[in-house]
Amino acid sequence: LYDTHFSWGSPDSFSTFRLDLLYGEGGEVIDQHDPLFHGTVSFNLQDRERKENTVELIKDTHTIHVIMEDELPVTRNTEKYALITGCNGCYDMENNPIAESTLLQYMPQYTSLDNGTQADFTVLRLFQDDDLELSLGWDGKDGFIKTNPLVAELMKHPEIKTNIDLDRWDDYTLTYRRDSYGAITLIRINDWDVISNPGGI
Repeated sequence: LYDTHFSWGSPDSFSTFRLDLLYGEGGEVIDQHDPLFHGTVSFNLQDRERKENTVELIKDTHTIHVIMEDELPVTRNTEKYALITGCNGCYDMENNPIAESTLLQYMPQYTSLDNGTQADFTVLRLFQDDDLELSLGWDGKDGFIKTNPLVAELMKHPEIKTNIDLDRWDDYTLTYRRDSYGAITLIRINDWDVISNPGGI
């Protein structure tokens, strides 16, 4: 890690020895897609004693792909925008929410597609009823059209019903389509079709 990404509390004391990860201004999370691991270990250390411990780590990130399609070719070149916000990842090692949480803004990497745009995010662990929101816009940053709870959108998939299901997969693709009337509809979650034809679920 670069020193802009972390800081030491005070490594000179056992009680204050800790590593803090730093966010950007406004809680922005950079658009790099590296996995994040975490773990914990307890041990006693006596004065002037050296000790080595193995820390069991778990992967605690998810990759979210958001595809924004256009029904009409005339609107396929419009500036599309996606943003995920929330206090995602603000949990202690027992997965209890931390009282004072930082609102994060996940910034995606964009890819142009033949019929739209794809935005790729890496977020921390997903939980039912967390506060992550996915906002989509077809007119740049000031043109948000649709904002939905992210996990609620993912749980429309028939195989995702619990937190264990959310942990089981670490790669999700949500496909949205805007029709000729400007309505935005979720049409696919991974390989499962939410709607098979206009007007039908």
